[in-house]
Amino acid sequence: MRTPIVLIGLLACAAAAVAAPPAEWAVRIAQGNLLYSPDLPKDSGYWPVLGNGYIGNVIYSQGTYMQGVFAYAERGGGFIQSASRAYIPNPINVAVSNTNPSLSNVGYGLDIERAVFLSRWEGPAGSNIVLEQRSFFHRTIRSLQVHQYVLQNGSPSPVSVTISLSKLDATADFNISSLPCPLGASNCSAFVGQLNRAESDSAPRVVIAVVSTSNPTSSVTLTAAPNSKNSISFLAAYRSSLDSPAGTAPGDVIAAAAKDFASASAQSDESLFQSHIAGWAQLWKTGIEVSGDLKLAQNVNASLYALYSAFRSDWPFAPSPGGLTNGYHGLVYWDNEMWILPPFISFDHDAAKANLFYRYARIGPAEQHAKTFSYNGTFFPWNSAYTGEAMDLNPVFDPFMVHSVGDIAVELRTLFYATQDLNWLKTVGFPLAQGIANFWKSRVTCNATSPSCSITNVCPPDEYAIGIPESIGVTDSVFTNYVAKISLDFATEAAQLLGITPDPAWASISNRLVILFDPILKIHTEYKGFPKGNVVYKFVVKQADVILLQYPLDIEMPDQVRFNDITFYNQFYDPTGPGMTRSISSIVWLDFNQTMAQYELNVAQENIQQPFAVWTETADPYNHPNDAGIFNFITGAGGFIQSMVNGYGGVRYRANTMRINPRVPLSSKSFKLRGVMYLGNHIDIFLNSGAATFSVTVSAQDKDAKNLQLIDSTGTKSLLVPGKTVQAAVGEANISSVSL
Repeated sequence: MRTPIVLIGLLACAAAAVAAPPAEWAVRIAQGNLLYSPDLPKDSGYWPVLGNGYIGNVIYSQGTYMQGVFAYAERGGGFIQSASRAYIPNPINVAVSNTNPSLSNVGYGLDIERAVFLSRWEGPAGSNIVLEQRSFFHRTIRSLQVHQYVLQNGSPSPVSVTISLSKLDATADFNISSLPCPLGASNCSAFVGQLNRAESDSAPRVVIAVVSTSNPTSSVTLTAAPNSKNSISFLAAYRSSLDSPAGTAPGDVIAAAAKDFASASAQSDESLFQSHIAGWAQLWKTGIEVSGDLKLAQNVNASLYALYSAFRSDWPFAPSPGGLTNGYHGLVYWDNEMWILPPFISFDHDAAKANLFYRYARIGPAEQHAKTFSYNGTFFPWNSAYTGEAMDLNPVFDPFMVHSVGDIAVELRTLFYATQDLNWLKTVGFPLAQGIANFWKSRVTCNATSPSCSITNVCPPDEYAIGIPESIGVTDSVFTNYVAKISLDFATEAAQLLGITPDPAWASISNRLVILFDPILKIHTEYKGFPKGNVVYKFVVKQADVILLQYPLDIEMPDQVRFNDITFYNQFYDPTGPGMTRSISSIVWLDFNQTMAQYELNVAQENIQQPFAVWTETADPYNHPNDAGIFNFITGAGGFIQSMVNGYGGVRYRANTMRINPRVPLSSKSFKLRGVMYLGNHIDIFLNSGAATFSVTVSAQDKDAKNLQLIDSTGTKSLLVPGKTVQAAVGEANISSVSL
């Protein structure tokens, strides 16, 4: 699974790295925007990922991955058809091979605000000679990969650097043919390839084309005259037949890549860099700010960076748990809706809609998947690739992994509550909600002699609950039944809002679904017979399950039951489980014990590996007995961001209101949510530690934004006027639309 790695940009003659970062990096480090290390970790798993949501991979990789391009992969073990991200050779593997005079490497930086990985060399003290390599996948020209070298010479003599290009790496996924530059230029080359075997028989054999910088001698010399600066860019434009505007024939795809390459080549090196930064600056108009805890600030920014690197609104393909790596083979899981998508609902509604469009565009395969098991409606597979067909799953488990269908409905509801966009509801939201409700209608088993309905043979978020005998699943998972209930209720609600008569069976089944509750312990029971259903895993719970009822499902229950659930299930969690358990626990504990909330927040961050804040599935990335243990685990990043937005920010989207309840982490001095979205408004929420009030400001409005009113914990009402700050009493407040 590990990506092939080649070191780029390391000087063989470099002296030992110094510990202190370059002076001009220090400010950005102190702001939590740049992560520095004097050395690269020896284990490439700890190296960061660069990406723009369309293309990307781990730094210094010999290959690149494109979002949505998959190849067939035989994995054996009785699995149904399998797919992996297709490996595309990276044609601009560049390395500094010589410098005159000799320069020393002084460190590496991941600029998380600008999405750039930096390598830096300096001349002898007082020479004022600096060489910096900038590596990035361009944010606004989505097909473009860039390596830039900037040579600053403050000495009285010329300085030269020789940069070499490596040979093109091999790939088993494509039949590659090299081509001369389609632009007729001497400084570029190209290759085209078609998948040797698509992800499935119904999938297209995707054609890819790459046009890139080349040099006949495989090396180029960059020279800076005395007291001057010079630079050079190495570019690669990637296109596929999935998005070629002219057509899907190889010539069409080559032409599209050539057009992108020519457009980028026409820009100056600095202009190309600045346009990339500007693209990311648009994303950073929203975000999270904490003061007084630099490590927390860095981890928050790095987590948002990891999410944005894996997704973009103009390429509607749901992210994989490993982002734009081949972790979990690039497939889409329930991680998308439950963990990755919610931060986009808070900060970027266009991105959130594009994310859910992935499911909408694959309703057909989901309907066919349902028919495979004699169900109706849309049964979205546990994991899928480009086509939306079931991938990479043992067929024994395929029919059990159903809660992911309801997870989609939960986020449909959340996004609609956040936007009240009836046009989106009509065209995308309701068709999805209707199909999901019809699936549950056919999936439940209703008792003929009692009013109850059950859902049998399922595997809940606690993926150790596989049943006895092994692999028959469990009955009445409280989480599964609740997401089914939400699915049925939201389909009814959406139909009524659109003037459509809902299927009366939806409400009937919802009202009859079994919701297990232990009247003695006063807890929600994870499933019927808990914990006997996970005897194979020695009664250990893999990850957050029952506490998900409190968030994100937002189920109303007495405070005592909420407290009982969090304390009871805490004793069962697998210590080698994924970090989202701790992020959700932090959210729940905030209403009872802030010290425990801070503790859980701290434990969650143990899954963030330094020096470049790379998320891993487990705190020890090599101790993961029951999962893939991947690096760049953006599922964890998404859960962590939810602990900040929906935990410390207290954000909940409900039918006619957005609830907020900001609190400052005990490790911090202040907390701010920047640009949280509600009904077309971008809202800033700020709180100082120990303060009696917090501030709320509508910082920007989209077209057709609705007027808002805030009611704070004392009942005081305030109109939220754009640009005017309102003070609200600390505690729970509600924001809703109001007519003027």
